[in-house]
Amino acid sequence: MNRKEYNLLVEGWRTYLKEEAGKENKLYFLIGPPAIGKSYWVENNLDDVYIISLDSETESVARKYGLTYDDMFLSPSEEDIKNDVVHPKFGKIIDQQITWKKWVPKAWEKVNNAELEVLDNHERKIKNAKSSGCDVVIDMTNMNEASRNRIKDQLNLSEYKTVGVVFHWEEDDVSYLEDLKSIARERSKKYKEEGTSKTIPDAAYDRMTSSYQGPLEGEFDEIIDVPVSKNAIGHFRSKK
Repeated sequence: MNRKEYNLLVEGWRTYLKEEAGKENKLYFLIGPPAIGKSYWVENNLDDVYIISLDSETESVARKYGLTYDDMFLSPSEEDIKNDVVHPKFGKIIDQQITWKKWVPKAWEKVNNAELEVLDNHERKIKNAKSSGCDVVIDMTNMNEASRNRIKDQLNLSEYKTVGVVFHWEEDDVSYLEDLKSIARERSKKYKEEGTSKTIPDAAYDRMTSSYQGPLEGEFDEIIDVPVSKNAIGHFRSKK
């Protein structure tokens, strides 16, 4: 490298550092129930972002272990435990290895190992968020303040501008929750046609929406509202 090339390289690096110094990184929290179009919104509205998605991690690890998404939430029954069953797909029954899952004291070995890998990958993803240099997107349901604060504390990105992206399932005092459940059922059917399974029960929607806590005053630096007409519900209704 000659002197001229070196000077150009240094000048280019200085320009890059100046641009980065002036850049305000953002931390996006996608807020809404499953299947409402959160990932679709990111794909069509944001570029070069670092995405943290526990759901995607679960699907990825499940495939690695030869499991389905639904398999990842299965536990042995009392009858299985009593008979010390060895499942042909899930393996033997072991003590729960995830310390905070106290309500499930026993687990299938293969499922438990997959769960542990998901959690390890998720923690690593959180740890590496800042070094990515990108805007960060929390692509989860984030349906209450406690869950959102828990992620904020883990990330420790206090210097980032926080943005709450709220996906609505109600409009003009009309609830489109039943449409959202129908979308989930259609997606579940598609998964089965592809030889796998991912089911979100109606009861899960009822539970999440009944206890929903939207962004509180001052919780985010910016709020982006995604109305029914602009999310998956709107697309679903337009096809009916």
